[in-house]
Amino acid sequence: MDDVDVKQAAPTSVKEIIGMFTGFMAAYGWYMLFGFVALVYFRDAIEDQIEAYKRAQRKKTDEPDYDEKVRQNMKSIRAKQQELHEQKVQEAAELRKLREEEARESKIDEYDRTLGNGQGFVLGDGTPKPKPKPKSKKSHVSAANDGGYFPLGGGGSGGGGRFRSQRNVRRG
Repeated sequence: MDDVDVKQAAPTSVKEIIGMFTGFMAAYGWYMLFGFVALVYFRDAIEDQIEAYKRAQRKKTDEPDYDEKVRQNMKSIRAKQQELHEQKVQEAAELRKLREEEARESKIDEYDRTLGNGQGFVLGDGTPKPKPKPKSKKSHVSAANDGGYFPLGGGGSGGGGRFRSQRNVRRG
């Protein structure tokens, strides 16, 4: 019974496919005909142009000096590019020198304005400031004894501020 269903389904599918094709041709047949005619016409015209282009290329490359002309063109183009590059490098170097000179002159002007007249460098309103007192030379450990915070000093944990192992602790 399954064989009968498959045999009956096949002709129905073929009929449906043929029906779809005829419906498509009925709707778009004229468009397809005009498209085919235009394709044949333009193909001939385009083939003539393509063939003319190929002949011109063959004629150009068959010249005995063609390779030499190409080499000379490439050589001149490279020379122009190299010249342009060297010109840009030279302009950049001149610009860099100009900026360095301006920076040097601004440093000289700053020096002349501040230190050049023998008065020294003055900040603020220009009134002389009292000189700071010279500090005594102390080690970094003494900074903790002055009341300042010194995290490497080991203070603050009680018991003298140092770790003592059980070996070093006196018993009793």
